[in-house]
Amino acid sequence: MLLRASRAINQDVTDALRAAGFRDLKNSQVFCLAHIDLDGTNVVDLAERSNISKQAASKLVGELVALGYLSTSRAPSDGRAILVQFTPRGRSLMQQSFELFAELERGYCRQLGAEDYAVLRRALRMLGERGSPTVKPA
Repeated sequence: MLLRASRAINQDVTDALRAAGFRDLKNSQVFCLAHIDLDGTNVVDLAERSNISKQAASKLVGELVALGYLSTSRAPSDGRAILVQFTPRGRSLMQQSFELFAELERGYCRQLGAEDYAVLRRALRMLGERGSPTVKPA
């Protein structure tokens, strides 16, 4: 259920960004962008945050570099690590995505009602702060 909701929200964000003029983005790229800090993130951390392999993260970063949203360089703290940063176009995208996401949230609030939406936000915040539960195989 949470995975289905996450996918729907990611699609909503992607659709809103495309409508705002960022027509060259795919869902997987938008999901990846959401895990990059505004001051930069290394590829290994990006992969962990996105719950994807380092190779998949590198591929997505390469696509976003080619589209002009990201740049890469060697991390100052570790010359072996690749630092991923937003270009001016990427920063513009992120600024607009914050505004679009705020509008989407207002729509979700209207759809669910203010009280239910507040309960949902609190529950999701608690789940996010707690971390992932350990799942034991059956």
